[in-house]
Amino acid sequence: MRSGITRLILAGALMCGAASAWAGSATTFLQVSVNVVPNCRLSITDLAFGNYDPLLDNADRPLDGSAQLQMVCTKNSQASIMFDTGQHGVGSTRGMALGSDRVNYDLFRDSARTQRWADTTDALHVVGTGSRDPQQFTVFGRVPAGQAVGAGAYLDIVTATVDF
Repeated sequence: MRSGITRLILAGALMCGAASAWAGSATTFLQVSVNVVPNCRLSITDLAFGNYDPLLDNADRPLDGSAQLQMVCTKNSQASIMFDTGQHGVGSTRGMALGSDRVNYDLFRDSARTQRWADTTDALHVVGTGSRDPQQFTVFGRVPAGQAVGAGAYLDIVTATVDF
């Protein structure tokens, strides 16, 4: 019994000692903040039309192709995706070049190839989902039929831009 009383007295003394070490308390607040900046990233596959035959297959029928565009943006970011006229564009007409020869083509936002994809007037306006999974878009290309051009490999480089 004596050891139980001793423990009780010791516990009480410790509690009194602990209480006397703190004479009072005060509180304040820590404000925590972050500024999330809008951001977008693009990646795109190459658009390879394949073989163009202006005398037979493509004399009266255009040659179509497509590329896949991926975009990741900060959640709720307003974004516009645009394409310039490329390295060999003349005015608003896009062209692939081999020396001084050109094969005209264009880029579209829809599979019917009626909505041209170009600069700010023809940009695709989207809202970023904020997901780590990229938003997927298809870039539809078309080489018009019946172009009188020489044989060879034609090339152009187009710049894709996302404004956010």
